[in-house]
Amino acid sequence: MPPNKGKNMNRFLIMIGVLALAGCGTMFTNSNQIINIKNDSGDAIYATTENGKLNIPVGSSVAVKSYKNVPITSKNAACQNLIIEREPNFAAIVLDIFPGILIGVLPFFIDALTGNLYQLPESYVYTCE
Repeated sequence: MPPNKGKNMNRFLIMIGVLALAGCGTMFTNSNQIINIKNDSGDAIYATTENGKLNIPVGSSVAVKSYKNVPITSKNAACQNLIIEREPNFAAIVLDIFPGILIGVLPFFIDALTGNLYQLPESYVYTCE
């Protein structure tokens, strides 16, 4: 075996280890990007995502996948339009702190790129009288 081959292998393994530590939040948490929206109002509502506008009929529940906030609109002008906002994913943030002490902001950067720093709530019930 050539003398540099062992050094190169060690460098490669260290690089893989650093990347594995850097992606802790992404690898070890369940970043919820799916929200179950239930319509308990008297009219159909619409949830807008990256894939377009989804119709949610009265009394039904639909699983909606989005990596952004989800605006909800109603056919009924008297009902409020609202936005279901993503919340900080504290599990991913905590898992990024320890490796961040060792290798800087790389873990936060990776989780920000993968959309793992924030998550949607698991469910939302829309009501309007």
